[in-house]
Amino acid sequence: DPKVYHTDCNRRLVDCETIRTNPDWSSVVYLTNEGGATMIWQDNEFVAVQPYRGRYLLFPGDLPHGVLCAQEPKNKDRVI
Repeated sequence: DPKVYHTDCNRRLVDCETIRTNPDWSSVVYLTNEGGATMIWQDNEFVAVQPYRGRYLLFPGDLPHGVLCAQEPKNKDRVI
């Protein structure tokens, strides 16, 4: 399923106030070859990374990213 575009964030409580920061890095580990591409944006450019079992994606934690709809839904159970 598609995932809404977002940036990852860390939240911590300091003097009863929530402080929100982006992590230095964000990452994705692909467990299967199925699903939609991960999209990552920076300024007016983007990159699409297709799922591939065993792939590890690492990118700066302040970049917006999300998951597109799969091109060909498999509609079957996944065994991991």
